Amino acid sequence: RAVLGVAVQGEPGAGGIAGATPGTFTVMANPPTGPFRAAAGTGGKVGPACAAVSGGHADVTGGSITLTSIASDRVVGSVDLQFEGNQAFSWSFDVATCPLSMDLCQKLTWPCFDYTCVPAP
Repeated sequence: RAVLGVAVQGEPGAGGIAGATPGTFTVMANPPTGPFRAAAGTGGKVGPACAAVSGGHADVTGGSITLTSIASDRVVGSVDLQFEGNQAFSWSFDVATCPLSMDLCQKLTWPCFDYTCVPAP
């Protein structure tokens, strides 16, 4: 099985926002109307070479991601997510950071959110 969890913060209509700070990011049932911290995720069965297995996908239905410490080289926290089909995933982590550059708007699909990405300065 593979689980992908994402923690984001923002403010609808804002031209930019500061980097993430420690706190709890909750799975939101409705689009935000003001400043928010949101968690999203997906899970699924994977086969050889991490290839997705047909019919093995499950969407997140609730839960949260908590970031307790954020440093330039490490992130510490925990994940507690619930998925379709009465499944759950909980995990504590202390992981090294690595440089990453990606267009997050191209990678995430949140059907319940209408959003416009603003490039970082």
